[in-house]
Amino acid sequence: MDAQDLVEQWTALWNGDLSLAERLLTDDFQIHFGGVDEASKAGDSVRGPGQMAAYVDEFRAARPGLLFEVETAPVQDEGGMAFRWRASRDGVERSGIDLLRLDDSRIAEAWSVMGGRRFP
Repeated sequence: MDAQDLVEQWTALWNGDLSLAERLLTDDFQIHFGGVDEASKAGDSVRGPGQMAAYVDEFRAARPGLLFEVETAPVQDEGGMAFRWRASRDGVERSGIDLLRLDDSRIAEAWSVMGGRRFP
């Protein structure tokens, strides 16, 4: 799978395709968020594909209609990639950046930072 496919599938996972977690994430996957809200804090304990799928499911249930989209092509090196995304819901848009560490073409660790406004 190439870098663009990987970020598209990562985004599809965040859009509710929970079946992708097992294929995309390593067994010891972890995620880290840059925010200080309760949803960000809850993400600190997520480990592995099953917990990530459950986290995304709960996150989406609290935010009906939320849509994530990839905004830029990923920048990649041998250890991982970074890309910019956009989230929209009820006419409000935000942007963020995800950094993904890869292990054997699967996501082993993610750092996700969302801004309070959309990038221009």
